[in-house]
Amino acid sequence: MNGKQIPGILAHSSEFSVMKVRSKEELEILKRIKEDDRVKEAIPKVKAEDTRKQVQVKPICLLMGYMYDLLEEDHLKNEGIKADLEKILKTIPSYFDILLTQTMMLAQMFKMGRSPKRITARNIMTLIQFSQNLMQGGWINRSAFSQLPHFGEAECKAITQKLNGKTLFQYCMMEKSQ
Repeated sequence: MNGKQIPGILAHSSEFSVMKVRSKEELEILKRIKEDDRVKEAIPKVKAEDTRKQVQVKPICLLMGYMYDLLEEDHLKNEGIKADLEKILKTIPSYFDILLTQTMMLAQMFKMGRSPKRITARNIMTLIQFSQNLMQGGWINRSAFSQLPHFGEAECKAITQKLNGKTLFQYCMMEKSQ
């Protein structure tokens, strides 16, 4: 499983699949977000004749726009964008719980020979990593130090240089004398 596929999977949920564009202003905002290459690669490619698998692009654009910090302050003033983004962010944690549970169940079934679908630890780790990146802004701030309160990009660079490239975990495990 590739992390880029997860927004498309989530867009198939009943709550997200009914999200419609409500105004021309909203449509223009979504078009601007969709122009970003990182967003384009998250939108699943579906054949035109296969109407069963048509996916609603709005939740994908909003989710990826949020993750890559593409949503500007004036975008969030649009009531439709604001309401749908709030709905996405409120429901995503429970969806990840469901996805992880089902993925682990399929992995167990494969081990017992009851499922033809091979689920690897990499699939599970991809889901966990995507969830963490979404909740912690991992795509925007790649440094683990950005999880600390009041640590922006400049502070992350400074502390990384000061610690000679040590990770956050390594820093936490250091002796007090160091």
